[in-house]
Amino acid sequence: PTLKHVRRKELPSGERAREDMYTGMDRDIEPGVWKRYWGSKKKGTAADLRGITADTVASLPPEELDSLRKLINCVTKSGKNFEAWYEEGLVPVPKEEGNASLHKTRPLKLVAILRKAYYGIMKDRMEKVWEDHQMLETEQTAFAKGGSTMIPVMMFLLAVEVAEREKMEVAVSAQDISKAYDSVHYWMGKEVTLRRLAVPEWFIELEADLDRFNRNVVITGYGIGEGELRNHADGVPEG
Repeated sequence: PTLKHVRRKELPSGERAREDMYTGMDRDIEPGVWKRYWGSKKKGTAADLRGITADTVASLPPEELDSLRKLINCVTKSGKNFEAWYEEGLVPVPKEEGNASLHKTRPLKLVAILRKAYYGIMKDRMEKVWEDHQMLETEQTAFAKGGSTMIPVMMFLLAVEVAEREKMEVAVSAQDISKAYDSVHYWMGKEVTLRRLAVPEWFIELEADLDRFNRNVVITGYGIGEGELRNHADGVPEG
């Protein structure tokens, strides 16, 4: 593990994040949670590399759906991902309509549907701990449960309006990081960050394995590309 003993984040209460705050995160996925997850999924989403869609799983009879739940719970018990979960499809989507340049594409990822389900449910459990113990900074408005970028955007607009009305100068700093999602290093950007929040080691290792052992194949309008699947350790999958 990278920087296994990294200093844990100090919380508003004055204490530091601890792994025991996540007690129960390793419990089995409950039948009700599993059923609600599939019931909430958006219809008509893309299939994974094996042709499975969220609609396919959601339409299963209750007994078969629950059998999948029991199978997925083996991931937590064993500390191992399913081999198929390491296979990822890379779909280059044009940023500008009509521009076919590879430099003007956004790489969307297609990952195994059941992998998305497992990690989505685990993410909800983590976020509950982060919310209960106020682990995230209040300035973190994007990608946070109940958060919205509307407030900082409105603050910016109001500051500009006041400066215009009062004939004042206003200094604004903004940045758009090129390839921000693609350049997140898997151990410094993700592994160490989760460890600082005291996320249990068993889950950090599961997440890290997805980066260490993933195998990517490019998918275009002509189908799945031929050749060896290649590893892409860095980056946060979009899609």
